[in-house]
Amino acid sequence: LLVTDGKPVTQFPTDSALLGKNARSAIGINKNGTTLYLIAIEKTEAQPGVTLQQLADILVELGAYTGVNLDGGGSTSLAVQKPGDLGVTRVNGPAFERSVADALAVFNVAPKAEPMELMIQGPQKVLVDSEAVYTFKGYDKNYHSLDPQKVTWKVPEEFASLVNNQVKWIKGGDTKITASIEGKSVSLPISVVGKEQIEKLEIVPEVIEIAPLQQQNLEIKIVLKDG
Repeated sequence: LLVTDGKPVTQFPTDSALLGKNARSAIGINKNGTTLYLIAIEKTEAQPGVTLQQLADILVELGAYTGVNLDGGGSTSLAVQKPGDLGVTRVNGPAFERSVADALAVFNVAPKAEPMELMIQGPQKVLVDSEAVYTFKGYDKNYHSLDPQKVTWKVPEEFASLVNNQVKWIKGGDTKITASIEGKSVSLPISVVGKEQIEKLEIVPEVIEIAPLQQQNLEIKIVLKDG
């Protein structure tokens, strides 16, 4: 137990495995039971971890009325499904990750609802005759992620050819790409650069000094007539 009645516990077991600073995991809840706190603190070269006392103090500072220490050390791991994602992402740093016998999971049991937030990701300035892939993320009013496979994509036919979410731009000018799902739509403005708009091409870096068998990455910079 780390926190009781809104106050941090001040005496802890003297087991050597629990003493000192280490990676820690903890869970807490506020007084009226409406907010759950999940904490994962890594131990790295830059972050030495925390003691149990420090962990208790953090829970209280966050607003926990009751808090409990969980398995820490190399077992410390916190993963979340971010809004719009279909999978989970580990969020507590790049430290060593090991298999554990059990875990605590929180699930969204709210019913599916109408879409609330839709997003398109992909390049907004493209060249004529180039191809680009666009991705969709979205979630409903209860924060359930939307399935990208159910999205309908659309671009004006005079500007591009479209296969699923892959676009080949065929005409210069300002246009947009639109994604629709369950009666909702979102558009991303696109500027298609035609050959007549290009002033020159530049290779970066301009001067290269390398040893035999050494590799050098080069970039092509496009300078437009309008800057």
